Amino acid sequence: MNILQPENKPTILLVDDDAALRALLQTFFGTRGVHLLTLPSADRLGEVVAAERPSIIVMDLMMPVIDGLSALRQLRASGDATPVIMLTARAEAVDRVIG
Repeated sequence: MNILQPENKPTILLVDDDAALRALLQTFFGTRGVHLLTLPSADRLGEVVAAERPSIIVMDLMMPVIDGLSALRQLRASGDATPVIMLTARAEAVDRVIG
């Protein structure tokens, strides 16, 4: 029995330029009662967050147009405090600290 009703589904906003990853996670979370919104870039992040009010944002650090850190700075500067998990392939400790 799924205790989550459709109107109570948590919403994850995934921001990643990798189309295959977005499709894989859409399937994974969809079968687990989680509503997943996806964006291929962060250029509309503030607009989508304001409209959709996700529970959490999962965002790639390295993206074209606007990188994840710049997008996060813009989001925080607007007063939004939505929790963010930053994904990165970078292994340097300084990259983790900055994130």
